[in-house]
Amino acid sequence: MEWDKRFRRVIVESDSVLVQLINNNRIGSLLTDFLWLRILELMDRRWEVEVVHTMREGNMSADWLANYRVGRDIGLETLDTPLVELVGIL
Repeated sequence: MEWDKRFRRVIVESDSVLVQLINNNRIGSLLTDFLWLRILELMDRRWEVEVVHTMREGNMSADWLANYRVGRDIGLETLDTPLVELVGIL
């Protein structure tokens, strides 16, 4: 994870309504308690995290990654190198 790699300024981009809910601290009722607590734990560390909304057309790699995660187990997945399918988009 970025924290373990000592990144202390991170920008999270998404085209999801979750961006507004996270930024307004109103997401708790929509997610499982575990996932909400995990988001709060990560956001509360000693780093700068900016969660911003971007249209999917403006960030095709984020859109691809979001679709890649559909149907997979909930949890954090860190990619040290881009997946082969993603390389062409990057």
